[in-house]
Amino acid sequence: MQSNKPDSCFKPGSSSQMVQQSKHVKREYAETSNDAVGGIIWLHGLNGTADAFDPIEQKLLRDFKAKKLLIIKPTCREEFRSIKEKIGTQAKNVFDEIKDCLTKHGKDLEKFPLIVIANSQGALVACNLYDNFGKKLNIKGMVLLGSPLTGTSVFERTYGDVHTFINNGAEGLGLMGIDPATLRISMDAMVTVLNFGKKIAKFLDVNKTAGLDAMHPTSPDIQTCRKVLRDDAHNRHDVIVASHQDDFVKVAELDEQTLSPEDRQAMRRLNRSYAQFLTGDANELHDGLIPTRSQLHRGSSLEDLTGLVDGQSEEEVLLIPLPGQSKTEMHLYKDVIHADNYIVLGNVMVKNYWSVPIPKKRYILYSEKVYEKSIKPAIEKMLNASNPLSVDELNMGGLSLG
Repeated sequence: MQSNKPDSCFKPGSSSQMVQQSKHVKREYAETSNDAVGGIIWLHGLNGTADAFDPIEQKLLRDFKAKKLLIIKPTCREEFRSIKEKIGTQAKNVFDEIKDCLTKHGKDLEKFPLIVIANSQGALVACNLYDNFGKKLNIKGMVLLGSPLTGTSVFERTYGDVHTFINNGAEGLGLMGIDPATLRISMDAMVTVLNFGKKIAKFLDVNKTAGLDAMHPTSPDIQTCRKVLRDDAHNRHDVIVASHQDDFVKVAELDEQTLSPEDRQAMRRLNRSYAQFLTGDANELHDGLIPTRSQLHRGSSLEDLTGLVDGQSEEEVLLIPLPGQSKTEMHLYKDVIHADNYIVLGNVMVKNYWSVPIPKKRYILYSEKVYEKSIKPAIEKMLNASNPLSVDELNMGGLSLG
């Protein structure tokens, strides 16, 4: 029987193309990829879809047409499957799709160069994929975008935590056009689902949130990230991209000139209250969903990010070294957020209450500056060389060291 499921494997830029319709957008797919010189593997975030990388994909079509890259877009962990399935299960299913794709196009599984580009929870899958199947695949490097590499405990928050955040940030939320009472209902509902869902699952001896649980700081999957990214010797050229935007005034695009001193104070309380709710520290940096420290795979060894980013311009990308891994670049951007669900646990209802929609150009997957300064150079380096760049070479590329 012929499947109606969209093929997860295609190559842009061929003169011989066919049109295939996905549930989100129509694209052109190549019939054959025998001349492809390398492959890109997309790994979307929690509850995402294979189309999450559409904005980057369009830029790749523009910039890498001559390279004839084979694009592999696994569909095996889309939406709820990324929530309920263990990271190891997701990685195994991704490997099977990669294997099928490379076999279909006549590529040697162990020799054909691959680059993994992963967002958020997808990075945990990427690390597991490398840890368990790295010897069967020729992964030249990984680009990890806005990922919880040391985990996040926000999904363990209680009703009390929600109410403290709402109470302290109520005035600021009102200035943004968000009804605090409605937001509290939304966030309480999510806490109920998470707490009672886990209790029911434990009682029934089933786990319907294994993919979500994997992002807790103490999970074995977080330890796998450390093993792959920091502890093991490897020849990959990795790029870890993190961001921060902790000011709701900018996120909601409020006119700062029209805010009274009292309004500004209310927004500062909101910023601090949300940072406390999300990260456990009112002064901690974050991208709306993931603590920046976690995105940078840093614990107490990077004590004060706020001092590091003081004076950083929106267009500047800071480079931060990762101890023991000279081939790993760590890029930090200002004014880039995780996605449109900026308030964690409340996105179901909050989206209808923004006074000004969040511009997509701020999202990490839509940001032109992230693509131009991090993703595009990373693909070029991984395809053309495996040697780490020196500090001088990085500075020549327009990047500044933090």
